[in-house]
Amino acid sequence: MPTCVYCRADFPVVTTDHVIASSWYSPSTPSTVQRITVPSCKCCNNRYSASERYALLRLAACVDPKIPASQGVWDRACRAMDVEAAKSPVDRAHRQAAWEAFNRDTEEIVNLPAAGVLPSFLSNYHNAGSRTVVHIQAHKLNDLIKKWSLGIHYHLWKNPASQKAEVTAIHLSDDDAEYAFQGTLDYWETIDLGPGIQIRYLSKAEGTDRSSIYKFTIWGQFTVYGTIV
Repeated sequence: MPTCVYCRADFPVVTTDHVIASSWYSPSTPSTVQRITVPSCKCCNNRYSASERYALLRLAACVDPKIPASQGVWDRACRAMDVEAAKSPVDRAHRQAAWEAFNRDTEEIVNLPAAGVLPSFLSNYHNAGSRTVVHIQAHKLNDLIKKWSLGIHYHLWKNPASQKAEVTAIHLSDDDAEYAFQGTLDYWETIDLGPGIQIRYLSKAEGTDRSSIYKFTIWGQFTVYGTIV
């Protein structure tokens, strides 16, 4: 019986899911770049698709569109909220709801919040002078990072993470990451998924157990880590 990579339960029938949805790839990504897929139950597929759409619209608003890896990303996100591009009343309602939710989550600030700012976006405040913030629910973003980690784990090792494995999303500044991983940098491997998505990983197996850490760099600006232990 097939196993869902994400909830790690067995099901009579599973679907095929893109670990990183196509909408996250830069429009300049060559068609030859691999799009990694894994087996997923219908429930996980639907759940994570919603989390991906939610996070994509908000993160896409925070990147510098002049950087090649992120060119076209914000335009694509805007089209997903464009009610004039709707193909049906249901589609129009979804786009309208996404636009209204996005606007509720944005505001102008005078001072940088004391906590909760993603390290990879600090330069937008200090260097680019941006004073608009986008609120992102941490549990939804972290859920997405865990999904990516479990999917890449399966892709690399051809088996789902064990049921007892703990999956954690971690946000680190560049300085903190350098300190945390000092002495290991020569051992990290790389997965290149085109100009907008880079994945690095470090993994160790002990018997049937495997511990791994995955570094996701999206659009050259958004960096997060996922661990499976």
